[in-house]
Amino acid sequence: KAYYDTESLLMSDSEYDSLVDRISEAKEANPEWNDAGVLTQVAAGASAGGSLQHPQPMLSLDKSTELSVLSEFVTGVPGPCVVEMKLDGNAVRAAYSNGRLVTLATRGDGATGEPLDASLSIDGLPNTITMQGEVTVTGEVYMTDDDFERSNANRIASGKPGFAKPRNAASGVLRRETQTFEAFLSFASYHASSPELDTIDDYQERMARLNEQ
Repeated sequence: KAYYDTESLLMSDSEYDSLVDRISEAKEANPEWNDAGVLTQVAAGASAGGSLQHPQPMLSLDKSTELSVLSEFVTGVPGPCVVEMKLDGNAVRAAYSNGRLVTLATRGDGATGEPLDASLSIDGLPNTITMQGEVTVTGEVYMTDDDFERSNANRIASGKPGFAKPRNAASGVLRRETQTFEAFLSFASYHASSPELDTIDDYQERMARLNEQ
């Protein structure tokens, strides 16, 4: 919960992954053990659900540290692949209706997520777009290195301890539970759907059309 849902950092990413791997190995050797949902909920990239139902499941990515696993995945895709950088941020769903941002929600457990303040100022996620009808955009809210430094300086100046890392900072600012300082967020989309966009088969062409908004 701390890793996915809060601004707290209890351990490094490598320590986190190592512990999950150890639990997975122990569970495999002892199937009768109760892992309390760690392998099915937490390790899969899921956090607690929320009050908003996602129209389509927001699935997480599997991790791989071996080229052989990656190669097996790529060769199993029936067609060309588009490879993009993985941003270390917070997955969100943004819903527009007739050009206005009406819903912003976390990924949550993939089926449901937490509602977020749709009036948040996020670079790359406008409050209005020119595309009409119902438009759903999913992507990652994150902090650039420069914005992390600026946000951290503002946070410390407000009397709070500095953020541990950009991912946790973005998570805390998104929820704005105790925010009393100016912070900066960015958004990068990796999927979008609308009556118009769904007619475009080419991924890069679809995203280029989205970027025109």
